[in-house]
Amino acid sequence: VEAPDAVGEPWVQACRVLLKRRTVAGPCDPQAIEEALVATADWQESPFITARHETHVVVTSEYPEETPHDEVIRLIHRVHAALAEFAPVLAVLWPEAGRLARSGDLPKLLEQAADMERPMAETCVQFRTFALSEPNDGLFLCDCVGLHALGLPDVQFITRGEPGEAVTETLHGLAERFLTTGCDLADGSDFDMGDGEAWRVTHARGAFPPDRAVIQITVKR
Repeated sequence: VEAPDAVGEPWVQACRVLLKRRTVAGPCDPQAIEEALVATADWQESPFITARHETHVVVTSEYPEETPHDEVIRLIHRVHAALAEFAPVLAVLWPEAGRLARSGDLPKLLEQAADMERPMAETCVQFRTFALSEPNDGLFLCDCVGLHALGLPDVQFITRGEPGEAVTETLHGLAERFLTTGCDLADGSDFDMGDGEAWRVTHARGAFPPDRAVIQITVKR
């Protein structure tokens, strides 16, 4: 069911989730687009496409705390695909995650959202890796950005040397786990990644922008 609310914003109610959409004249925040383009380096035409958009639609969600976040993401993908059927959508921006999705990718994202066995984190979360500088030469930080937009902590690993496959897979796995069942890692607890290392969980703030709560996992010294 869709109808205007008290302030005239159209909304869609799907079970426990309320989605509102608001059409805004003018382009999105240029800084948000610029930051998202950094993570979309394989999309060569993206600066041209996103620079010439004249209007953008903002989709927001409201839902009870106990609602699985991945269900909300799946519904948002459906809304994106529906809007693209009736409007010349150029791209979809997940501003808090700094992600851009091509309009041509929306059918594929809709198909992924419709399959309850397929993960959602990689469709709305950005994964990054940084080499740290003095006094932390030789250390690397890899993190995810975007879970904080849903009221969840993001995750960051600090490793000696470049993060290996085990760390990368665990980072992606934790992002998906938090998205589906929430965060269950206690501050100061041990974390077993099955790689023979001893890891420690700390509740911290993100080392790199944006400022947000994170679950930091580091090798015990």
